[in-house]
Amino acid sequence: MAEDGLQIIITTHSPHFINLQKLPGLNLVRKDKETTYVVNNTSSSLYKHCIKTGSNASKTNEETVIPFYTNQATPHILSGFFATKVILVEGLTEELALPIYFERLNFDTTEQGVEVIAVNGKGNLAKWWRFFTLYQIPTFVCFDNDTRSGDDTNGNHRKDALKAIGIPESDLDGVLGESEWNISDKFCVFGEDFEKTMRISFEDYSTIEDNKKIELGSSSKHLIAREVAKKIDIIKDSIGKKYFELLICKIKDLTVV
Repeated sequence: MAEDGLQIIITTHSPHFINLQKLPGLNLVRKDKETTYVVNNTSSSLYKHCIKTGSNASKTNEETVIPFYTNQATPHILSGFFATKVILVEGLTEELALPIYFERLNFDTTEQGVEVIAVNGKGNLAKWWRFFTLYQIPTFVCFDNDTRSGDDTNGNHRKDALKAIGIPESDLDGVLGESEWNISDKFCVFGEDFEKTMRISFEDYSTIEDNKKIELGSSSKHLIAREVAKKIDIIKDSIGKKYFELLICKIKDLTVV
């Protein structure tokens, strides 16, 4: 119908209708306390935002930047378009577990319109932070310093994400060397490993974790982490409770860069 010359406008809350290849035709309608406004971008504005926030200019240009994003734009990642705030995490473990910890501490991400989105590795954190902040969506970054899997052994991906959100070069090595919780206004580090940090932070974590492995007959990290989050004694004062409450405060206070 559009090819025949008919102008079509679709309003939607579904990421399945979004095609980043048609980026100039996407208009994000937002509201603040005073007005309703529209955010629209092009390959040029996306490219310039990437360069402004530290992306390597040799890796892409205005012609390739949209395909670069389109190739990994899953419906779940694109659900960030409809969020009030976005929390970017490395993988399914954090994506499944974090909303449970938050809800049990009276911060319901669904009710608040907050999306926790796994981006499949540290190397994609900066990429999607740049995209969502371009659309004026407050975006928070979470990762750990585990390099055993081979993802980001030299720290470049984490440095890219930290530099994008405005962390000074002089502070980068300190963040990458952190072996415990590190929570700031823009990012959270889960020590050197998410599960290890949870075990240290909650007295009953290891016991529940072992029981869930037997109960589920599985050693799947993300499934175990999700089920442990449901059973952990979150009411009892602990290191974990203290840091999760702080993390929730930072997310609540998060604003557009």
